[in-house]
Amino acid sequence: MSRVRRQLGALVIGSLLVAGCAKEQSATDLLREDVAIVVEALNAKDVAAARRALDVLKTDVDAAERLGTVSAAEAGALRTTVEKLRGDLVLLAPVVKPSPTPVPTVPRPTTKGDDEEPGKGKGRGGKDDD
Repeated sequence: MSRVRRQLGALVIGSLLVAGCAKEQSATDLLREDVAIVVEALNAKDVAAARRALDVLKTDVDAAERLGTVSAAEAGALRTTVEKLRGDLVLLAPVVKPSPTPVPTVPRPTTKGDDEEPGKGKGRGGKDDD
């Protein structure tokens, strides 16, 4: 889990560096929002939401690079961190234990005398045998 936290920290720091260097404030705000959503999903241990948020972040980083609002190096660093976090999501996924397969019970055929209490009948060894 500490590896996930380190990578998350790197993602936050990287986004702040990009924010400081970005040419357009709107792209910076968008990347900050994307990172905040990733952080929120990871803190909630919501693996599906984290995957979706990482996909959105990667898409926005790609777009920001194409538009020239972040450098190729900054975009590459963010993509690398996104991919590392994506790989570490398995650490957050709950371990699913298979439920035991129920064993079918076959009713036992009843025979005469099954409903009597043991030791109370008129069989061998009973008090009534005298």
